[in-house]
Amino acid sequence: QSVEDKLLQREMEYVQIQKNHSIILEARVKLSNRNQELIEEKQKTELYLQREVEKVKKLSRELDEVNIMEQTRKEQSSMVEKELQDVRITLVEATSNAVEN
Repeated sequence: QSVEDKLLQREMEYVQIQKNHSIILEARVKLSNRNQELIEEKQKTELYLQREVEKVKKLSRELDEVNIMEQTRKEQSSMVEKELQDVRITLVEATSNAVEN
């Protein structure tokens, strides 16, 4: 090969290296942009999940309150039922005493 051929070959290799370098830089920019998009999506998702967790916690507290109110209602109902039973017994005893007298 002549020196000119070798020089031409080297120049072509250099041009190819520059093209490859340009392609790599472009790919890096695209990857960087995509990475930024994914970071933003992740932040939005985390914020959404945080809000949903707060909603669930709030609903859980409300459910606890409802359960406490229901338990209180049952206890009061049971007390009223017992008092009613006591009144019935007293009424039967009073009726029985009145009949005897």
